[in-house]
Amino acid sequence: MNEIKIFENSEFGRVRSLMIDNEPYFVGKDVAEILGYAKPLNALANHIDEYDSLKQGLIDSMGRTQETIFINESGLYSLILSSKLPSAKKFKRWVTSEVLPSIRKTGEYKTTEPIKEMLAEAKLRNARAREASIWLKIGQNIKSEDYRQICSSYASEALAGSAVIPLPEVRETYYTATQLGDMLGISANRIGRIANEHKLKTSRFGKWYHDKGKNSSKEVDVFRYNSEGLEQIKKYI
Repeated sequence: MNEIKIFENSEFGRVRSLMIDNEPYFVGKDVAEILGYAKPLNALANHIDEYDSLKQGLIDSMGRTQETIFINESGLYSLILSSKLPSAKKFKRWVTSEVLPSIRKTGEYKTTEPIKEMLAEAKLRNARAREASIWLKIGQNIKSEDYRQICSSYASEALAGSAVIPLPEVRETYYTATQLGDMLGISANRIGRIANEHKLKTSRFGKWYHDKGKNSSKEVDVFRYNSEGLEQIKKYI
């Protein structure tokens, strides 16, 4: 098994990494804690796709082998996208601009080792292209137009160094089915039935959001209604 490498950063702390099949993997718990998740293992279960993680034995400080979850680049970006910490974007920039290019050149993280300028630039472009590709892949699987635009913005920033595609602006208030039900004196289930029956879950009457399910910690696509959606629901009560 390849040797564990430890990345140190004065702001974020440490992240452990391992090269597996010539690809960098990170200890998922380390990344989740840096990104502010209160329950790191739950965050890994809820935000990381099965094919973006694997379990590997890791020797702890007492010499015992502990089964540990490692995540690849795609899993790393999924945690960053879902993090609510303002520093998440800065953490992403540190990993993609310093750590990953250096890992791919030497197999380890060495900020003090001189790297030839042309080779370093080529590695950096490759890392940015890979990051952009991953963000676009994530966006393809999300119904919410806002979240797709966020992924596209991150992809453009990875390639160009700045957000060529702007992040979406919040212009209108959107309501959940539960909120509409409270306003109109009916149940959220009835709101959903009306919307489905009359095909109201369109961009005209609201937006799709990637959010936590009502009875589950896993994130799902849910529809939220705008003011026009509210008025349309009223017509069918």
